[in-house]
Amino acid sequence: FWYNFDSWREFSYLDEEEKEKAECRDERRWIEKQNRAGRSLRKKEEMNRIRTLVDNSYSCDPRIKKFKEEERAKKEAEKKAKVEAKRKEQEEKERQRQAELEMARLAKEKEEEEARQQTLLMKKEKDIQKKAIKKERQKLRTTCKNWNYFSDNESESVKMMEEVEKLCDRLELASLQCLNEALTSTTKDEGKAAVLKQIEQVNEQVRRENEEAEARMRQATKSSEKSTSGSVSGSKNWSEDDLQ
Repeated sequence: FWYNFDSWREFSYLDEEEKEKAECRDERRWIEKQNRAGRSLRKKEEMNRIRTLVDNSYSCDPRIKKFKEEERAKKEAEKKAKVEAKRKEQEEKERQRQAELEMARLAKEKEEEEARQQTLLMKKEKDIQKKAIKKERQKLRTTCKNWNYFSDNESESVKMMEEVEKLCDRLELASLQCLNEALTSTTKDEGKAAVLKQIEQVNEQVRRENEEAEARMRQATKSSEKSTSGSVSGSKNWSEDDLQ
């Protein structure tokens, strides 16, 4: 309030010249101008004096000092609160980022562990199946050998041995198990019939595979010949005149 205080004093009583004593209008205007300048200067001095008095009062008043200190402390507290809030916000963002990274790491480790366990399980199952197939093959060989490969003729026995080896190479585990079970609970003649039936099926499968392979080879050959003939037909046929 006091810094915006406008004094009601106009200092007209301190005018050095009286305009009533002027002899003409121009002189009266000059006197008024001089008086206004003097009043303005005194007004300015008056306001400076009041402001100086107010400054001294503010600087000496303990209530004002306390108010300013409280205001300064309040601003500093607000500033610190903003800084602290920003710091906590950044820490929260960093915590969330680290949590997401940790979750991603754990998920990746879990996925890798599951894949590793799956690989180990598949390897274990493969080893078990490999051992089982080896066991069933050996069992089939032993059974056929004990029955002299179902023949007293040496050449026929050798031929049957080759066919049995083909069965060992071509048959899956389930087929080998079924065949061995059939041979275990049957006579020699019935066992021979079961083996011959299985040999016939395997040979038929081999024949079909060979035919399919030959068909694919013929198709590939035709495609190659067609491509080659197309390239040749696309080239220019030179006449005898062109060659000369």
